[in-house]
Amino acid sequence: MEYIYARELKKYFSVFGSFYDLKLDSKATIPCRNVLEIYSNTYPALQSYEGKQYYHKPDALFIMMNPGSSKPAQDDCHIDTLSCTDLSEQIFEQCLVPAKPDVTQYQVMRVMMFKQWQHVRVINLSDIREPESSVFVKQIKDLNNPVHSIFSPDRQNELQKALELPKQAPIICAWGTNQGLADLAHLCFKIIPARKIAGIPAGDNFYYHPLPSLISKQKEWLTKIMECLQES
Repeated sequence: MEYIYARELKKYFSVFGSFYDLKLDSKATIPCRNVLEIYSNTYPALQSYEGKQYYHKPDALFIMMNPGSSKPAQDDCHIDTLSCTDLSEQIFEQCLVPAKPDVTQYQVMRVMMFKQWQHVRVINLSDIREPESSVFVKQIKDLNNPVHSIFSPDRQNELQKALELPKQAPIICAWGTNQGLADLAHLCFKIIPARKIAGIPAGDNFYYHPLPSLISKQKEWLTKIMECLQES
């Protein structure tokens, strides 16, 4: 399989995300993103796109760990602050804005190229934007409240919208092997339809992440996920 580099992928895809800051009881805030949509630039519906969340049905859904260092494309983009108590209602008022692609999203784009998909949705076990996994795991432990996850019981309406997929669309699980995610992964598996799941298993409720550090391993992940998608 040809490994397509980021400079080429940028020519073919556009990325949009819904960003918010989560206000805690302590009054501190945590930067978050609840959904990311990756579109082919030739996708017809993109021409009349108005930034509404969950507006189109994607060719596939990826579920990953967390948004990492994802951020809006414009540094001066306004980001609303939403409270834990009202998050499930307020989050639907947010609009998608152009986002900066990160290196993991380029792996998703490579899958899109190989499968000729026009639109992929990305959600995460947690909305928290934190690139350091050890810091991220500590944050979710300190929160002791799953509201930062779309799989939280308080956010079932939103999750239902995210899971409105065409019948043939796979759900690709790819959140990695960090054991600190075990509770969130369990929440996820209680809800998503098992018949649609694709991914490279890495033990109970864990699936290998798309972006290992070596390019050779990234290529290996791409080969294996394509095999999974052919079987599913």
